[in-house]
Formats: sequence, structure tokens, C-alpha cells
Amino acid sequence: GDPPGTGKTAPSLTYAAGRPGRTLIVVPANVLRHWQEEAQLWVPDYPYATYRGSDGPKARTPPVSAWLDNGGALVTNYAAVRRDYDWLGKAKPSTLILDEAHRIKNPTTITHKAVAWLARRSGQLAHVTGTPVMNRAEELWSMLNMIAPKVYTSRWRWIEEHFYVRQTTFGGKVKIPVKIVGDMRPGHEEAIMRELMGVLLVRPLAYLLPELGEEPLITVLHQDLSPAERRAYDHLAEWGWLDTEDGGYLSADLEIARQSRLRQLIAGWSQLLPEKGLGTKQRAAVE
Repeated sequence: GDPPGTGKTAPSLTYAAGRPGRTLIVVPANVLRHWQEEAQLWVPDYPYATYRGSDGPKARTPPVSAWLDNGGALVTNYAAVRRDYDWLGKAKPSTLILDEAHRIKNPTTITHKAVAWLARRSGQLAHVTGTPVMNRAEELWSMLNMIAPKVYTSRWRWIEEHFYVRQTTFGGKVKIPVKIVGDMRPGHEEAIMRELMGVLLVRPLAYLLPELGEEPLITVLHQDLSPAERRAYDHLAEWGWLDTEDGGYLSADLEIARQSRLRQLIAGWSQLLPEKGLGTKQRAAVE
């Protein structure tokens, strides 16, 4: 859980290289090459293969066959896991590492269900994310459930323990009442932090990068949203929800939640819609 940009890939690879058997590492498609470069730098002698998915077992490449026979690391992306989770799970990886693990925060998506199926068939599980909470604290349950499924058995029971929950039919617009998660119950932020202490490894930014000094240099660059970002922003502002490409949706029923999501979208829509890639402001920051 070290902060973004402080180097979680290297210790993840070192951890994998120290584990026996097969390690499966699931990462966003746009960082497959980055992981390969980091592996060559930090664990050059560790057997490593990249798998981008297939239409079936017959399309497996020789490096994949070597992984099945001899172990090492197989690095793939979330889309490939959605398609091929069955034979990947049958390989029974001794270690499963999930990069940008906050992407699987929604337990109703196909990706989450595929990854959870893999997690149940793996010996060790490591979530890797600099942002374990993207929007709301109750999103933590998905990761905690994969780590300790016998402890975190019910999502709504955990949410109702820590948050105020109300039911609504939106003025009769829907027949079945919908549960809306509200504010955290007083004192429960500390309770959640106590739960995380047993599983979360995180070092403060000042420890990782002491050379930054105390006073940062701030440069303001004004950027306009792209037409696609503007359409998403207007739709979210008017309707309070957005479709995602994996068949799910993002909702913001309360005004305070809507404002938070709108700020995230204009800061970089990859926070809300990872499949879209970097947003205008993010690309400007990289440049």
C-alpha cells in the first residue's frame, strides 16, 4: 500500500521470486511492459513470461507452457483473466499478486468474480495498490473478503456495521428498495484502521523519498477536458451515474458523492474509468 509512484513493483517481484511454485501476477494491460522492464532490472534470473490472453488453451505460447511445467512468474492483464480464469485457476498458483487491486472493488463485476475465483485457488494473495480506497471506505470489503473470506463473509453486514444505510425507492421509481450507503458511523474510522493493521503494509512518503524536502514546488497548468471527458462529466453531473466497459456502472446518488466523483473525473478519468486510460490532466502532468 505504499503511495503512488514510490515503487511497489520491485518489492512485489522480489516477494514473488522468493516464493516456490508458480506465481500469477495480474496487472492493467497498459503496464505489462513496465512490469517486464522492472523484472529484468530487479530479478533478472527469475523465470518470467507475459500472457496477453487467448481464445482457448490451444493458443498458449511456449513461455506459458514453461510456467505451467517449471514455475516462475506469469504476468497477465485483467481482461485475460476474465476470459481464461478457468485454466489459470486450475494451474493452482502458489502466489497471486493483483496490481492496482482497487480495480476489483465492485463485487458485482465479471472481473471481480473471476479474480475471486482465482484467489480461492491460490496459496498466497497480495493486493498491490497505492489507493486502497478510491471513493468510499466500504470498497475495502472486496479486498478484505479475498484476503480472509471466512472472516468477511457478508458485504452488507460489514457496511451496516460501519456506515449508516438507508433504503429508498426513489419516490416509487423502482419497485425493489435500493440500499444507499451514507456517512461512516462515529468512531468507526478507527475501527476500520484497526482491521487494516493486520494486512496493510505501507510506508509513509517522507520515509520513502526523504530527498523531496519539506516545501514542494507547485506549477499550475490549465487544461481543457477532451470532448469525451466533457460528455462523461455532463452525463454524471445530470444523471448521477456512468456506464463502465465491463458491464458495471458508477453511481453517485447523494450530492456530496456526485461532487467527489466529478472532481475525480476532471482530475483524471482513469480513477473512475480505468479502461479509458490517462485523462487530459494526467497526460499533461506526465509531459
